[in-house]
Amino acid sequence: MRKKLFYYFELLSINLLWIAAVFDPIGNFFGLRYAALILIYVTLLLHILNGKLRIRVVGIYFSLFVYFVLIIPAYGMLVFLLRGAGGVFIDTSYIGAAVLFCSSLVYLNPESLRIGLNAQRLALRMMAGTIIFCVFIYQVGLPILLMGIFVENGVAFFGPFRNYGGLNFYYMYFVASPMLIYLVAQEAWTLFDKKTISQFLWCGVAVVALFLSGTRANLLLATITVPFVYLWRRWGWVAIPTVAFLAVIFLLILHFLGFQAVGSMFDPQNESIRIKFGFVAGYVEIFSNMMTLLFGQGFNAHVWSSVFGEMLPGGAYGGASKTELTYFELIRVFGVVVGGAFFYLMLVFLKMLAEIDPSWRWMAPAVFLYMVASTFNPYLFSSNGMLPLGLFAVALQGYVLRRESASKTRRSVR
Repeated sequence: MRKKLFYYFELLSINLLWIAAVFDPIGNFFGLRYAALILIYVTLLLHILNGKLRIRVVGIYFSLFVYFVLIIPAYGMLVFLLRGAGGVFIDTSYIGAAVLFCSSLVYLNPESLRIGLNAQRLALRMMAGTIIFCVFIYQVGLPILLMGIFVENGVAFFGPFRNYGGLNFYYMYFVASPMLIYLVAQEAWTLFDKKTISQFLWCGVAVVALFLSGTRANLLLATITVPFVYLWRRWGWVAIPTVAFLAVIFLLILHFLGFQAVGSMFDPQNESIRIKFGFVAGYVEIFSNMMTLLFGQGFNAHVWSSVFGEMLPGGAYGGASKTELTYFELIRVFGVVVGGAFFYLMLVFLKMLAEIDPSWRWMAPAVFLYMVASTFNPYLFSSNGMLPLGLFAVALQGYVLRRESASKTRRSVR
């Protein structure tokens, strides 16, 4: 009985973690995010006390764990203190990322890993269904009470339209909608394995939901993810330049055929694009200081760096602590020495994911596309980025350990 109760508690806590990541990513929706994190750490503690979890952190998971949980927060705080530690401390996203990634320890129990993989898919399907349902309700002219609740709590934003080149696109954007990239990749991979009507419908739901979320990145990814996954299955890494080339050709053809939405989406005069490109001049000035380029500005740099402060919405004290350019920010905060290690670790991670168990191999193209989307959007150091990376890293570690164990067994038999 006790064992069964613990299983249900674990099932609840892991599913709640992923539901919170989708429907309360910033903690405003009745504090669901914080309750879920508390429950997941209680589950982790119970695993340890019951002897079910022998923490063995090795290989790439060990490297990612040390980097995200220990090095990133400690180094950012060290530079922050050396720089003078002034002002109200608001640069907490990297510390929060460490807490989120650390929660992946719970998946070191194989049963918890299975629950986690299923919980992620379920939560993302729930979000996809909610997006489509809300758009349908709006389209038929009924009041969207559910959407109003989400908007009021900062979970989602509803346009209802974004206009590109005279065409209206729905804008049903959940803060967690970038994670739909993972769902589309998984559903597409499964569809190519099992060509059933139900799986075709699930894949269609994921693609449509990503498209309806309305940002430029999501519109583009909704278009290319399925063919990218298909080509990745056949050609591996060659799919990257192939899809990039085909996407550019396809967009150019649409543009020359008079589809003005393409030009509008990528128009340098577009406010969002203009602001992001405007950041580059600021980064060039910041990186002109060799010490900053090598070792970074650390946390809370908006307080003392006038150049960086002017790049933020509302100036240095506007409440923001970073721009939307994720990888520029990584180098600005941590420098080439520490920040550059991230790119090496992710390259190794992707390479190993490409060789994982076939049923999980969708993770590699999904993570790659997510990393691309994170270039111009602050997705990575949040629940959107850390929870999937932690889950996939544990799955990868388990696969590697099983393969090594099988190899030793075969050698001993010989």
